[in-house]
Amino acid sequence: ADGIPGLRGWGPGSSSVVLARYGHVENIPVDEAPWDVRVQAARELRRVLREERKDALLYRHLATLVTDVPLPEREPDELRWRGVDSEALAALAVELGDAEMLEGARQWAAAPRSTAK
Repeated sequence: ADGIPGLRGWGPGSSSVVLARYGHVENIPVDEAPWDVRVQAARELRRVLREERKDALLYRHLATLVTDVPLPEREPDELRWRGVDSEALAALAVELGDAEMLEGARQWAAAPRSTAK
């Protein structure tokens, strides 16, 4: 759903069991010693993690919500979604040469607007 591929063989079940025990991906042992948790195909999971550890760290970074970025806005209301800037979207579509996006921007600009807050 988030577009981040994850590691081969590491599904929600095995990931949650292993992470519940070790806390963070950096703490998960990748050597040949058995883990002190029971998951199916532990040997294969260790191998995949050993080979793709850099990817696992990247995926975690991509999925981490950053909360310490300074914002120029001072009030939460200033961050409220006010709709798409159809002119800016159309300009971007032209710049990218994306006819589909351009048509979407035109349709969006022509759509009736709701006055509800």
